[in-house]
Amino acid sequence: MKSGSSCSSDLRRPQTAVLPLLAIGLVCLFAGCSPEVVQRVYNEPNRDFGPQKSDDNAELGEMTANAMPSASTFNFSGRLSTASWYRSMDDLSSLSRLTGDDSLGRLSFAMASSVYNGAVSWRHTVARSAYTSAAIGETKEDTAVAVQNGVDMLTNQEPLIQGILNRQHQLISWPTAPTNLETILSLVEQYLVGIANEMEKSSVEPAVKDRILQEVRITFAPMLARFKIQAHLAYQEPKTYDFVARLRQAVEAEKIEIGKESLERLKTAEKLTRDVEQIRSSRSALRVIVDFWKASSPEVRETKFKPVSPELYDYLYGKTESELNCIRSNCGFLTRITKALFILPAIESYGVKKLRKELELAAHDAIYSELETTATQYTAQLNTLVAEQVFVELRRQADNLKKISSDYGSYIRLVMDRMAIAKLGLKETDTVGSFEPSEVEVQMNFGRDRSALADASVGIVTKRIGAVDNNGRGTRARNNRSRNNNLTGFVSGAEAIGAGLSAAIDQHDHNLERELTAQGINSIVVQQVRQRVLFEQINKVLMIGGFKTETLEPFEALSLSIDRDRPRYRRLNLRGLMGSPLSYAVPDRLKLIDPARPEMVMGSEPGTPVRVSVAGQAEMLRGLSRLAASLKDWEPTSFDTGLGRVNLADFVPDLPRDAVDRSLFPKDLMFAATIGNAAVILQNITKKLSSVVLIDPDRKMRWANEPGALESDPEKRATMGRGF
Repeated sequence: MKSGSSCSSDLRRPQTAVLPLLAIGLVCLFAGCSPEVVQRVYNEPNRDFGPQKSDDNAELGEMTANAMPSASTFNFSGRLSTASWYRSMDDLSSLSRLTGDDSLGRLSFAMASSVYNGAVSWRHTVARSAYTSAAIGETKEDTAVAVQNGVDMLTNQEPLIQGILNRQHQLISWPTAPTNLETILSLVEQYLVGIANEMEKSSVEPAVKDRILQEVRITFAPMLARFKIQAHLAYQEPKTYDFVARLRQAVEAEKIEIGKESLERLKTAEKLTRDVEQIRSSRSALRVIVDFWKASSPEVRETKFKPVSPELYDYLYGKTESELNCIRSNCGFLTRITKALFILPAIESYGVKKLRKELELAAHDAIYSELETTATQYTAQLNTLVAEQVFVELRRQADNLKKISSDYGSYIRLVMDRMAIAKLGLKETDTVGSFEPSEVEVQMNFGRDRSALADASVGIVTKRIGAVDNNGRGTRARNNRSRNNNLTGFVSGAEAIGAGLSAAIDQHDHNLERELTAQGINSIVVQQVRQRVLFEQINKVLMIGGFKTETLEPFEALSLSIDRDRPRYRRLNLRGLMGSPLSYAVPDRLKLIDPARPEMVMGSEPGTPVRVSVAGQAEMLRGLSRLAASLKDWEPTSFDTGLGRVNLADFVPDLPRDAVDRSLFPKDLMFAATIGNAAVILQNITKKLSSVVLIDPDRKMRWANEPGALESDPEKRATMGRGF
């Protein structure tokens, strides 16, 4: 050590290896033995650690017996730093767990709730949160490329799939004459099985292939098998209307799309065949004949009705819908005369029973023939219809992808709104909280009965203070729910933000579920509130360390460079932190505003100089450490049962699930962002503004930011003695 040093030298050499570097304290503790350092400048010592008092201010840490709330009334009214309030709340929470006294935990929970409900600033919707902006900005460019690749991929599948369909259709000996429905259904089944088998071996994209195979094997094949059974049973029915009824019921049960018109024709056929059985007179016979005529095609009228009664055929031929209805309902003088003199006597003469039997046979033949003819004709166009159905779905997916790419921001905000409703219990216009102010105004009044702690929520009121108006003047804020419109900003800082992180995790882990359940809130809502708390803390972390916003610009992070020799401040960007010589920190005092977008939260450039205290950084590090413990990805935590289970695919039903089957809140990325911000604080120890002294294994003392320089310049080493 250089002469003139006042450090003691009778320290003993350790007998075992020590850590390569050991932080032993702040420079002010070793001023007597510190090496002289050029250009190392320190501001006036930060006196925020000690008690401060004015006429209307009181810090919890320095309250005298006179200033303390009365032991009998437990009342207090005054202005406190938010960090002090939160630390007291944490102490009560810890004491509650140690003693098993739930009333202390309830008081701690009420203290936290009072700040959240009355003082937390910048309340915003989930769609306008920092996380949503980051989700858009960080993935927008990659998504655009992925979307185009997806569209190209879907387009390229069409010729491959068309070839498979054509080959399988050509392998089937489709009937050309009307054929039994069971036979036709068996051929369709054979066709679909062939498609599935060839598809499985094909070069069709796996995601598309799997979707088609799933539809064929899981949806269509079982449905077709069930329908074949019903067709077989239908052919066993002795009555025509029972045959039709069974087929109609099978179509409706399997939700087979045959078109509204075809379904109505089946219902009409069922009704008419039942009506035929009820014919007892010439009048009822004529009504049924008219109904059959209206429901039949020209071919059926020619082949089935004309042979039975040429006179009736000639009479009905060419009649309009209204004329036929008139004949059926017996309206009009001439119609009644014609029916009475000619039509009804002709039916009587022919024989009502004979006509009924022949109508039954005609209806049977007509219905069976029409169904089988239609089904046979359908097989000729089956391949085209299947191809159209597959390609319509592929093109719909491609269009959905294009829509996502064209307005990606709106799409993600929609997804986040859906998520907020389902997982956070928030409506579209509901808000979540953000940063705490530096100070709060507190009123505590529990009366004389200590049992009032059990209802602590009604005995605590906190309000945000130190709000900033449009002109930058400090003013007292009203309650957050009714503050004056010209109050656009507030003051926060590292200590309040860090304490807020720590307090939120403590309440989330220990008090929140118990207290909400005790209030009678159902378990689903309780879990939604817990997830909301974690979501709010993740937003804080993103805003501390920065991200790429939806405008693809860097977010104006709350952490900024604190190097005094720089002409202007730079914002932290965790992406580019590695190797940066700059020191970054969230200042003790920040003017924030209530913006429409998270990237506008910074109200103005910080003043000069920026104040960064060890207390603020320590509080920030404590809060980040607590959050990191909830996000560690090497073991299950409460995050895994909440936000960790939220899957993107649950909120984008218009896309294939396989394409978006991923976590909406990747735990590893959340953990990395939290640890990254904590690392910024710790890394400052090795940078030029460090006020920490280190000792190496050779008992050499040096500044934490100058390990390399000390080795090359022995004069700057400080020998701590030979006996450590």
